Amino acid sequence: MPSESIASFLELARENNLLGGEDVEALFQQPDVPQRNLSALCDFLQNRGVLTDYQAAMIRAGKGYELNFAGYPILDELGPCPGGTAYKGTHPSLRTPVVIRRFRTDWFAPHDNASAYIQRAQDSAPAIHPHLAHLLDAGIAREEPFAVLEPFDSADLESLIGDIGPMPAALATEFIRQAASALQLAHLRGLAHGDVRPANLRAGPLVASTHPRADGSPRYRPAPTATVKLFELGLVPNRPATEGDPYRAPEARGPSPEADIFALGGALAFLLTGKPPTAPALLHAIRPDAPMPLVELAVEMMSAEPNARPTATEVLGKLAALSPGTTPAAPKPYPLPESSSILGGGESEHLEVTGIIEGSDVDLVEAADVELASVAAETRPVVGSWPAHEPYHPPAFVPAELHAPREWDAPAAFDPLAGDSTPKAPRAVPERKINKTKVMIWIAVGLFFNALAIGIWALLFFGVFEGSPKADPTQEPKEQKNQPKPNKKGNRPPV
Repeated sequence: MPSESIASFLELARENNLLGGEDVEALFQQPDVPQRNLSALCDFLQNRGVLTDYQAAMIRAGKGYELNFAGYPILDELGPCPGGTAYKGTHPSLRTPVVIRRFRTDWFAPHDNASAYIQRAQDSAPAIHPHLAHLLDAGIAREEPFAVLEPFDSADLESLIGDIGPMPAALATEFIRQAASALQLAHLRGLAHGDVRPANLRAGPLVASTHPRADGSPRYRPAPTATVKLFELGLVPNRPATEGDPYRAPEARGPSPEADIFALGGALAFLLTGKPPTAPALLHAIRPDAPMPLVELAVEMMSAEPNARPTATEVLGKLAALSPGTTPAAPKPYPLPESSSILGGGESEHLEVTGIIEGSDVDLVEAADVELASVAAETRPVVGSWPAHEPYHPPAFVPAELHAPREWDAPAAFDPLAGDSTPKAPRAVPERKINKTKVMIWIAVGLFFNALAIGIWALLFFGVFEGSPKADPTQEPKEQKNQPKPNKKGNRPPV
């Protein structure tokens, strides 16, 4: 018979979807399950992977009711996130992993409120893009605004620059191109981000560098399949811009596409220099190895005049022309380091550029705490499925039309007579030569059969195939007329 504390825990587990009904029933059928001590039961479930360390600690502390928020079971605490705390959870019915963010109510004050936040989240949720963090759910629970997002094992670019230093121009070009493609979709849907900066751009998956930090903690760098996603679309509160923010456009009084482009140009300058973009005109002097078109684009994006800045589509086209390589592959899951939370920021070590030569054999994503000239000859272990000693080649951009999601109440009209409107080239018909000999043979055969048919018809007309006339059965043969008649005795005389 379970103790009262264990019975309360089991009821709590059922209510918060921490344990399935079958798990609870199977739990007490095992002979070695603790029945009287709640702490021993938590140890038992931890050892079998039923409870996480965070869940067990919350249950021991009497805070098991905190393990479910807005219907989502909580597995672990990931750490601080903009405006609140992020948690690792699961979908209540699908049991798939999700990230749950709980915001402080004072984060929206004094110029914003939870209702406006919910409206922005509803407007941005239909914007689905491979380089945009997908918002799965948003609302208010326990008087706290919250958001549920898809998990993305990654690190923000601000923290990543602290590990690897200024990025090679090719890698920075590709990462900013991916972010520009996400902004293009948002701007075409009438949305603006409002807070584009390296801390809201996350790259993943990551691989461990062979050179740890001074305190012994590991450094991380992007894997060869790493991609970038833009976070916080629809989640940025309305508040006055902070003075001195290097990513704030001079004219910015609120979110706008022009301000997003200014901030994205600042993020590009940060990736190239490792420092906040306070002097765009000096970018080429800091990175003389960077392609001049890339430097000019960054300066153009950070123009003081909003009308002088390119649009997201124009930025995307110019960056695509500068991005070599192949199409990026889908990132494979990779465990996050403990020092880099799923949504938290990190301190950046802004390192000076010691010389990055485009076209050299240097690994493009090696840590910046070593001389780049010696990185190519360095032997590094294999991490994941990619040999870490091979150079990283950034993927290329494959132009594709941007299709906005179709509204559910506006299905596309179907015209069965319209056909395919795509112009098609006429199919070439091969020239065929006429064989005159075969033609003459077939004509002769045809004439022969025609003549044969006419001959048979003529024979039938003249009665050639008719037989001799049949004899009349009533007429006696002529020989019988001359024979003598029989006498009275019935005997015929001899002839």
